Amino acid sequence: MTEPVGQLASTSLDCPDPEHLAGFYARLLGLEEAFASDDRGVIALAGAGPMLTLMRSENYVAPSWPQGPQHQQLHLDVAVEDLESAVAAAMALGATMAGHQPAPSLWRVLIDPAGHPFCLTTVRPDPAQDRGSIVLTHEAHQDQHHAVGSASGGGTVGPTNSGGISSGGAGAVAATRTRDSSFL
Repeated sequence: MTEPVGQLASTSLDCPDPEHLAGFYARLLGLEEAFASDDRGVIALAGAGPMLTLMRSENYVAPSWPQGPQHQQLHLDVAVEDLESAVAAAMALGATMAGHQPAPSLWRVLIDPAGHPFCLTTVRPDPAQDRGSIVLTHEAHQDQHHAVGSASGGGTVGPTNSGGISSGGAGAVAATRTRDSSFL
């Protein structure tokens, strides 16, 4: 591994109303305002690693996902313990459910109040495993038949030689995201 030039400080999202979107993400992720420009056109939230910054864009056009003229350019994956309760809580804050759900047992795609897709997921980094490995909770393994066949119990997800999704031994499931993957 080479020496990094720097560290990720923030992910910035364009939006028409940073104040409104900052409130949504502050409540969704338990973040606090770390910085705001005098005109509140830029608001940075902190408290969970790199900051999340909301920036006013006068000509903002919400992305249309998974298809459409304004494709998404990035999205956030939010690690949760329980998908069902997290979806309900996010929707109570103003999120809406996306019509397309490519892997509902692993990720739930929601839309924030400004139209950005984001995912709630039980998939999260596993610090005990190799870099790039992720952990699936037992819930994520339930109803996997459409993606990987049946699997049970918790397991580690890591890169596969061919990309895509494959099942492993002892209830493990391996998945990688590829450019043309149906995952968000």
